[in-house]
Amino acid sequence: MNKKQLVAEVSRRTNLPNYVVSAVLDVIVDTIIDTISKGEFVKLVGFGTFSLSIRKGRGVDIQTTLDSTYRLPKFKAGKTFKNIVNI
Repeated sequence: MNKKQLVAEVSRRTNLPNYVVSAVLDVIVDTIIDTISKGEFVKLVGFGTFSLSIRKGRGVDIQTTLDSTYRLPKFKAGKTFKNIVNI
């Protein structure tokens, strides 16, 4: 399912216009991205938790002679979500 299909399905289920659902979805995604990039987490009970993972890079950065690290977004599915998928 892509974004357009998701918006259409949510619109159908809520009887809201597509442009409203699309705008709300955009704000939700932007808020999650902004929150994670600040090093905080977003927990949606039953669905899952979005967080930031800091990984140590492989090798050494030759230019700075410091170990390189990088930041990755991480998602951990919630118990309810896992249970529904495993049915």
